[in-house]
Amino acid sequence: MKLFVSVKQISPLLMFGFLAACSNNQSQTNTLQSDFDTYKYSSYVTANIKPESVDLEKDKTTNGDLNKQQMVLAKRQLSISKKKSTAKIANTIINNGLYKATKVGNYKNLASFASLDNVLTLALQNNLDIKSAKQKVTANLAKYDQVGFLEDTLNQYAAFTQTKKTAPFPLPGLLNLKSSIIDQSVETARLSLKQKIQDTVTQTMLAYYELQFSDAEIILIKKEIGLFKSLKQELQNNYSSNTGDLADILQVDIDIAKSRNSLQTIRDKRQTHQARLNALLNVSPALVMKKLDRVDDKNIKLSSKSKAYINQAQINRVEIEIMQSELAQMRKVIQLSQKRFYPDLDAGFSRFKNEKFSTKVKIKSNIVFGKDDSYLAETRTKMTALQSKIAALKTQTVADTQESFSKYQIANNKRSLYQNKVIPKAKVSLSIANNQYETGETNYVKVIKGQQMIVKYRLDSLTAIKELLINKAKLLRLVGKS
Repeated sequence: MKLFVSVKQISPLLMFGFLAACSNNQSQTNTLQSDFDTYKYSSYVTANIKPESVDLEKDKTTNGDLNKQQMVLAKRQLSISKKKSTAKIANTIINNGLYKATKVGNYKNLASFASLDNVLTLALQNNLDIKSAKQKVTANLAKYDQVGFLEDTLNQYAAFTQTKKTAPFPLPGLLNLKSSIIDQSVETARLSLKQKIQDTVTQTMLAYYELQFSDAEIILIKKEIGLFKSLKQELQNNYSSNTGDLADILQVDIDIAKSRNSLQTIRDKRQTHQARLNALLNVSPALVMKKLDRVDDKNIKLSSKSKAYINQAQINRVEIEIMQSELAQMRKVIQLSQKRFYPDLDAGFSRFKNEKFSTKVKIKSNIVFGKDDSYLAETRTKMTALQSKIAALKTQTVADTQESFSKYQIANNKRSLYQNKVIPKAKVSLSIANNQYETGETNYVKVIKGQQMIVKYRLDSLTAIKELLINKAKLLRLVGKS
């Protein structure tokens, strides 16, 4: 049987039909190709649908270069943030709000003459609490480097452990968010440093004031004891001449004993205040500051009313600032966890797959912390509790500020009373007694008692000035600035 026949034996009509059929098939193929090209290169496909035929190696290289550029920018931002935080910390030490040192403290001068400026400067330089707070801030600054060089650390870990695939590194967007969390953490540490500085300055001032007024009180009490001795001698003379009473002599002995006990009590308290001041300055416990600044009450008047100080304290009190910084850090931690878990917002084209469009956002899987679980619930509850604590502290700040201001006003009124009325009138009374003694109208006992009253009123005035300075220091600590 012959399977093939000669071309000459094929009918011309059959040959024509075969050629026509081939021509029609080619025409249909060209039409389909044209329609496909039109669809393939349309503006919709170009804008929204990623072509399937791509060079994987080229695309991988391009994305890698882009990620590297983003990582370089993120690391640069971390470096800038670290420099800004470092400068801000240095400025906090210099401008702490309460005292600004103008020169370096001199430890050698403390034994011979310890001025308040020198003491405060040494406290800022040597106090152990301030040094500890500085080290904590420095430790927080290291977090910038930890995040910035995490990629290199992961690569080193993969090399040493011969791991083929390194651990996933956060996207640059997450890195920036982590940087802002570190910024807030450093800010909290900086405010804690500011709190330690202000506490140290205030406590140093209070201890110095106690030393100052102890020395002043010792001088006045010694003078009072001397007057009691003079009075006793005068009363003994009167008793010898049968013009005095033995009971008066015994009363003076009692007063002398009480004054000597007060003198010893003040000396013992002075040692306690000296030891506390030495601890604040971090100097030898054996140091004794024998000469201090003279008590000066000329520049202790407050410049504002209580309402102004209350408003400033609610804004500037460092404890409130610390809590607000912690609250801001909690918010950013929640934002970071949500960003790691939920995808970024888009127009929806990223969810177009296999010619099907899904209206549901695909949640990232295998991430535990980002889910709205117990950790986020705990953080949100802590945020609510911290907000309540801030509100309570602001309310307490109002009460503390008003109390310090009221005590300041009471002490100021007392000082004004003694300096402007009581002591001047006591001096007039003493002058009258002297004149009467010179003319023989009275004895010397009245003169001595007039001198004793002036010493007593000066002690009362000194106590008022001490209370004035102490409550002013406490008030400025609440306000956060001098």
